[in-house]
Amino acid sequence: MKKHFLCLAMIAGLTIIASELAADVHIVAKSSYKWFGREYPSRIEAWISADKDSIQKSYETVIVRRDLGLRWRLNPAKKIYVESLLSQGSSAPSPQMKSQKPETEKKSDDLRFIGHDYQPEYEWSVQELNESATLLGFSCKVFLIKGEADFSHVEIKLWVFPKGKSEGLSTVEEVFNASRWDNEGIEQILKIMAGYPDGGLIKLQQTGDPAIGTIRTLDAEVKTWEKKNPPPGIYEIPEGYKKEEGKKQ
Repeated sequence: MKKHFLCLAMIAGLTIIASELAADVHIVAKSSYKWFGREYPSRIEAWISADKDSIQKSYETVIVRRDLGLRWRLNPAKKIYVESLLSQGSSAPSPQMKSQKPETEKKSDDLRFIGHDYQPEYEWSVQELNESATLLGFSCKVFLIKGEADFSHVEIKLWVFPKGKSEGLSTVEEVFNASRWDNEGIEQILKIMAGYPDGGLIKLQQTGDPAIGTIRTLDAEVKTWEKKNPPPGIYEIPEGYKKEEGKKQ
């Protein structure tokens, strides 16, 4: 059976040009993934300054110190952190944590897996809607992406602020690290965002009707955007954390 990520981690890996931000930006984003009658909520909080970022997720905190050329990944559960140079890679987040359940071997005669190897071949259409939308004070463009296959249907609606990068919002890969099922429609999203190199994604709604299983939905949105003074030490490693040596990023 295909693996599916259970939630959406958002506002991760924000890389901002220093001169574009006049003050620290505080962003809170929330998402809700629903499938098989269950809901999987997620919350991300980010603080962004001209030369520092702090992105807090449920399972890790990422601190980017452009002033020092360093990135720290903190594991709150174990009170450890890993340090790496920014030159060793982008500040984008690591892949989302997958389900920890062990793999179940697929067998051709196992009725539980019949049809689960089906890979839909979508025909995609992208449309800019004639809608006026203002979110968090930002005037957004609204896009609708549809994917049609023989036994599957996907619909994605995006709210894009064309100048979002200068306001602390970056491109879709950085603002919404969207771990959706099989990355359906990701290429179409990236094509839209490529037309807005200074843009940012503020809201996303996705509905999928797969060949196997029930309808699944994903709602993700930046709920808070404000400029304010950050909490003390938000860009520092907290007391009690130990550096994990020998880990390469």
